[in-house]
Amino acid sequence: MTSSAWSWPDGYASTTFTAARVGGHSATVLAVAVYAVFDAVCRDGQVVVAAPARGGRSVARDTQEPALTPVDFIRVDLTQVDPETATLADLETLLSSALPALMPGTGLAPSHIVSTLAERDHRALLAELRPTTALHIDETAGRATLFVAPGGENPDLLAVVEGAWAVAAADSTHRELPLQELLADCVTRPVPAASDEPPLFIDRFSAVCAEHPQRVAVEEAGCVTTYRELDQMANLIAAQFEERGLGVGSRIVVVPNRDRVLVAALVAAYKVGATLSVLNRAMPLAYLERCIALADADLVLDLAGAGVGGAVTSLTTQGAPAARYDRDRLGPDDPAVLTFTSGTTGLPKGVLGRYGSLTYFFDWMDRNFGPLAGARFGMCSSIGHDPLQRDIMTPLYLGGTICVPEERDLTSPTALPRWLVESDVAVICVNPAATAFITGGEEDLLTGLRRVFFVGSALTREQARRLMLAAPNAELVNLYGSTETQRAVGFFRVPTAGRLDALPAVLPVGTGMKDAELLTLTPGGRRCLPLQRGQIAVRSPYVGLGYVGDPALTKARFRDDTPEGEGGVPVYLTGDVGYLSPRHGVMYVGRDDTQVKINGHRVELMEITEACRQHPLVHDAATVVVDVDGHQTIVAYLVPMDETIRFDPARFRATLGAARPAHLLPHQIRTLPALPLTANGKLDETQLVALAQQPRSDRPEPAGPDRDVGTLLGEFVRQHTGLNELPLDVPLMDLGIDSLRFASLVSQLSTGWRNRSGSRLTHTMTATELISAAASDPDTARPPSPAVSSPTVPLPPTNSPVDPSADTHGDPSSARSRQRGIGTASKVTETTVEVGSRHLDHLCSNSYLGLGSDPGIRRRVAEFVGRADSLGPHGSSEVNGHTQEHERLATLLRRIFSAEAVTLFNSGYLANISAIPLVVGPGGMIFVDEHAHRSVFDGCMLSGSVLHIYRHNDTEDLAAKLRAHAPGPGSVIIAEAVSGSTGGITDLPGLASCARDFGCTLYVDEASSLGQIGPTGRGIEEHFGLPGCVDIRVGSLGKALASSGGFVTSSQRVAERLRSDRGAVFSTPISPIDAFVAAEAAEVLLRDGARLVGRLRRNGDRWRDALRAEGFDTGPSAAAIVPVRAGGDDEADRWFSAALDAGLLTVPLTGTWATRVSALRTTVTATHDPDALPALARRLRASVTAAESTRQNGRSDDA
Repeated sequence: MTSSAWSWPDGYASTTFTAARVGGHSATVLAVAVYAVFDAVCRDGQVVVAAPARGGRSVARDTQEPALTPVDFIRVDLTQVDPETATLADLETLLSSALPALMPGTGLAPSHIVSTLAERDHRALLAELRPTTALHIDETAGRATLFVAPGGENPDLLAVVEGAWAVAAADSTHRELPLQELLADCVTRPVPAASDEPPLFIDRFSAVCAEHPQRVAVEEAGCVTTYRELDQMANLIAAQFEERGLGVGSRIVVVPNRDRVLVAALVAAYKVGATLSVLNRAMPLAYLERCIALADADLVLDLAGAGVGGAVTSLTTQGAPAARYDRDRLGPDDPAVLTFTSGTTGLPKGVLGRYGSLTYFFDWMDRNFGPLAGARFGMCSSIGHDPLQRDIMTPLYLGGTICVPEERDLTSPTALPRWLVESDVAVICVNPAATAFITGGEEDLLTGLRRVFFVGSALTREQARRLMLAAPNAELVNLYGSTETQRAVGFFRVPTAGRLDALPAVLPVGTGMKDAELLTLTPGGRRCLPLQRGQIAVRSPYVGLGYVGDPALTKARFRDDTPEGEGGVPVYLTGDVGYLSPRHGVMYVGRDDTQVKINGHRVELMEITEACRQHPLVHDAATVVVDVDGHQTIVAYLVPMDETIRFDPARFRATLGAARPAHLLPHQIRTLPALPLTANGKLDETQLVALAQQPRSDRPEPAGPDRDVGTLLGEFVRQHTGLNELPLDVPLMDLGIDSLRFASLVSQLSTGWRNRSGSRLTHTMTATELISAAASDPDTARPPSPAVSSPTVPLPPTNSPVDPSADTHGDPSSARSRQRGIGTASKVTETTVEVGSRHLDHLCSNSYLGLGSDPGIRRRVAEFVGRADSLGPHGSSEVNGHTQEHERLATLLRRIFSAEAVTLFNSGYLANISAIPLVVGPGGMIFVDEHAHRSVFDGCMLSGSVLHIYRHNDTEDLAAKLRAHAPGPGSVIIAEAVSGSTGGITDLPGLASCARDFGCTLYVDEASSLGQIGPTGRGIEEHFGLPGCVDIRVGSLGKALASSGGFVTSSQRVAERLRSDRGAVFSTPISPIDAFVAAEAAEVLLRDGARLVGRLRRNGDRWRDALRAEGFDTGPSAAAIVPVRAGGDDEADRWFSAALDAGLLTVPLTGTWATRVSALRTTVTATHDPDALPALARRLRASVTAAESTRQNGRSDDA
């Protein structure tokens, strides 16, 4: 590999190699073929070919240098090129028919360029466009030079492309081979390792017991069990199993507590040679009973008291066993474990696993990740989840100690790290999502941790970074596997913190352990080339045996005939999509099977089909997904038992919904006399999709601009549910209109009517209620606007203060009337509110840091009032309203955020509705989080731009919408840094990646994050350690800075436009005294932020723990905003009233106040007494319990 001598833009790496023609085809064709195959780098499937102009498509370049040769640009779409069938001849045809692309500066922003320009022209083009990669071909000299920008997998492309070109050029036959076959020699294959057969579980366990009888095997609260005691207990239980006739071939299902009896029961089951299944008592009883039925269990142990009928509820664990069970009765390939996975369907599938696989990798892990022998292991996995087997069997196999936490501690960000420290745990295996609970938000907290294994979901770079800070002595290992592989058999060692930034945002899953290979396969079953995306597969003799009772699924997923030509070794097809990175091993990028995503939930269509088939009147069924106005829509086709039957969609959905969540229900129900079949007798899904997409013959023609809401609603329901007639008395949600679809409907109403009435609308309304809401409004509807493809969220209601002493008698509507006002307060601090003679504990203050009551600020404000010439503003900021106090505040905000410019507004609301329309460029699109603040959505609507709403804090969904809609220049991504409703922290690394990848402006609302997150309270960039990635920031002066007003940070160019915008020009700015208060608070934050934020964080953690200890659900909260989630709006309203009666002031998030959030919004501040918070939580629980009890008694009286 040689570097080019050309003067290229800084940071690019390059390689130059011989560019021979292949089979008579030009080097340009092979260059395009390279991008078609290596789609992990060319992710969008778009390549631009730049060549000297010929004829009318030439374009002159505007440059200070001498005139350059005119250039033709051709955009080549490779998304439909299948490397397994396409040849170089096919690509040559594609190139000849490709359409010309626009000149740079008029819409073309290519990531990948193939160029045959002269050296000088190519250099100028590269300097201007700065693509991710550029492959320059000099056919005269017979050479090619590839340049790649730093980051991602791009550096690997240098060696891969050079090798691929050499492989293709070496084909002397010049036959027209498919690209996959042409480049087959680029495939890398693992070197077989020497196999060994380590001892099986009972043999090794018995040896450990004999060698270390007094060593502690299990340690739980107040109790330790030695290996001798555990062996005796297991022998005693094994004898009880044998007395019941259990042995090899028997199946035992246990619903346990998290304790030593679970450990002993597991050991005992394997002592007698039984197959064991462990279920989680937290699952619904119906789910447990279904698993037990699928298991065809010989014995069911309900040790946790889950209420399983006919189960044995206790075991004898004390006494002298009559016999010893020291030898294995099972062979390596005998079934030993039955694990249930519900996947994404909610319905269990039983995976049968081999006995030898349970422990086969432990000695290898001890040698490679250890020492693990004798270590203290935390039992941190969920009961019923297959990693629990690792938590129990690894330490027992290696002579370690199982440390058992309290179940409630596993989800507490204070209790879990405290337990890890106090128990001196050295090794844990956890889901990456548990990182927030483990770290406790502090550095160097877990110095005793030595190994952390991640399994269960994708591990991000930032999760690893946070854990490194908390556990600086721990080695992190990202594991990969599934229930079907029995063990996580792939691994990637996470490098040290200093090398972490060189990795992608989602860390690799890596390579296989001994006798296991991670590989990627093409749809045809061939090995993928490096950097070519395909299905991830696990190839090993130690994968599972298959699905219980489902031979068809077992045959489809467990194979022995792949990769092509390498059969004989079991392979499990995971359904995951990834690619092989030469540096990092296998990289995971997503899913690609029968699963689809509906509103953030993965859904398996076959499970919906099967649920439909279980209906007694359904003879057959099929399910497909179609796109309706940008919404993934599930259409279920039903064939009735009798041709006279026609299924009512609402009733059929209600029947399915009795046992399934809403995202697993079809949106449309259609009755067919028979399902269409292909000539081969298979279901013709293509015809079903076409049938779902074709217009209904009885659908009325679209009405004109004066159509009423009823007509609009009827057309909308027909389109989204397939109903010919609109049911007037059925809630829209029961028809399949979810909240996002309903918001699309709201966006089609007239602007005036929507602004006046939108706050009253929800998808729980019936058609009659929706039409009635519009009856008195003369401006009822408008045609759908092409400028709005997705919705706004309805405006919150405006309520007047009411008498807090009014008797509501538990009526939800009366409770709502109390929500927004409690009367006139005579005193308000961060911790108390006084209204008349009532004293309320304040649990909804926005003064997070307590600076609203800071004595020093109060003293300096008094001094300012005494010396100030004027306390109020005299006019617009552009004329005479911007004083030295305003400038001082702006300077401090620039320091806090390292911003180029700051523009002040008199409210955060005005800042958003002014900035958003200005930031979005002509023709640009907006991509906004569904839970963003009301002011954000109003700003989006005022912009008039196309609006796409992505699921809350789901950057995967955001990326999918960006790919689907191809945003042009001027497009914006908008999110809240800390959700004002849930207290969750947005995925800034994911947002920044999407903004960078798709050329969008990143706009973040930091109203609730300033003062809450980041080591010194400076917000989201400081929290993630990603300075400079936010382009536009909007904030509030009325929260952490204890004043009033809002601000925007931006570039100087944007700030100049904002200051001349009507939102700034035609509104009175904040007063000098407000600016002074905010500036004083900002000074305190800069000087003392770390201490204040630390106190706030500790109080937030204490409050969350206290609420969770009382059984409340606090959702994803990771800040001082802590929602107390209720079962619905009515329940949240009752809780609000009960809390208020108990002297606790909260904010109810009900109705349309917050998108799809029914909760009490609570906040604590840095000034709250942490020791008093548990008592407040107990008062809240007592008041809620009493209110619910009164309601139930009232229902009984009514009955």
